[in-house]
Amino acid sequence: MATNLRSGSPAKQASPPLPKGDKDTTATLAAQIKFLQEVQANQATEAQQQSAKLDQLTLMISTLADDMNQSNRGRSHSRRVPSQSPHRPESVTPSTSGHKRPRTKALPDPERLSDNVEVTFEYWEREMLDKFTVNADHFDNDQAKMAYVFARTKGDARKHLFARYGPRADRPFTSSQQMFDYLAGIYINPHQIRDAEVKYNELRMKYCDSFHDFKTQFLHLADEARIPTASRFYGLYDRLPTNLQAPLAAQLMSYGQDFDKLAEAASHLDSELKRINQRRSKESTERKKSASVPIATAARVPSAPTPPVTQRPANVSPTTPRFGATPAIKTEKSDTPPLPVICFNCNKPGHKSFDCTEPRRHDLKEIEEESDGEGESGNDDA
Repeated sequence: MATNLRSGSPAKQASPPLPKGDKDTTATLAAQIKFLQEVQANQATEAQQQSAKLDQLTLMISTLADDMNQSNRGRSHSRRVPSQSPHRPESVTPSTSGHKRPRTKALPDPERLSDNVEVTFEYWEREMLDKFTVNADHFDNDQAKMAYVFARTKGDARKHLFARYGPRADRPFTSSQQMFDYLAGIYINPHQIRDAEVKYNELRMKYCDSFHDFKTQFLHLADEARIPTASRFYGLYDRLPTNLQAPLAAQLMSYGQDFDKLAEAASHLDSELKRINQRRSKESTERKKSASVPIATAARVPSAPTPPVTQRPANVSPTTPRFGATPAIKTEKSDTPPLPVICFNCNKPGHKSFDCTEPRRHDLKEIEEESDGEGESGNDDA
């Protein structure tokens, strides 16, 4: 039975109702077969139309790619050869699709390199090369890369590049790689590997260190010193403290010189030992606190009062005096100044009456006797 092929995209038709009554079964089957054939024909037509659309899209994409290639070649040729008529606009081939290829998402700009302290040259160079690789469509040529390298420097690094950057430089850079190599010769330590070897040989883990921090430093120095992988198993074991080496020594052969297995076992052991030490320290502190609590004592019976201790006078000598000897008594010095000597003859200070050169008084003898009597009575009272 011939199929009826239709053009376009016809809509799907509903199945005809089954014949009613006692009609012939052959007619019913023929109607169903015809319906199925029409559906198949419609599906084939739709497939042909979709295929034609795909071919049309493929042609448009290839045409767009050719136009872009021709446009790029035209721009590069116009840069090399100056146009004879600079005021004449260039003819641009119109794009059939009208859509431009989207650029890749721009990576963040690396921090500017200055003195190799805040930002090291190794990290800066790695970020710059990643930028040139991922965002390659952002840089049309190597001249754009050179400009970007110069823009991502400052301070001392820019001074180093400026000496050879630009048309008036003595030996100007010709590529971005030359700029990287020039800065590498300034900032990279030529003895970096040897210095890392010395630090690697001196590295030891202390009892108070964390194994995680020690492992990080160990791998960093091993990579810088370029230590072979086969030598790192015993290199790690030999640098562990004895409290970790002793438990690991019995199982050392079972690891098969696998660095990761040894590091995992050492990390677990270090964590458990530190946890046990913390618990011991806590228990010791609690025992000291409990021992310092005062214990209640029984009431003591009051004892007889002790006789008071008499203090010895300050002016009496502490040594026992000899028999018949009078103990020496210290006399305290007075702060009052001594009275001046006055002459009884002339009543002037500075000399006595028997040294006086003035004429002697007739009552001088009586005055002297009265003065001597007062002095004797004063001594008797004392």
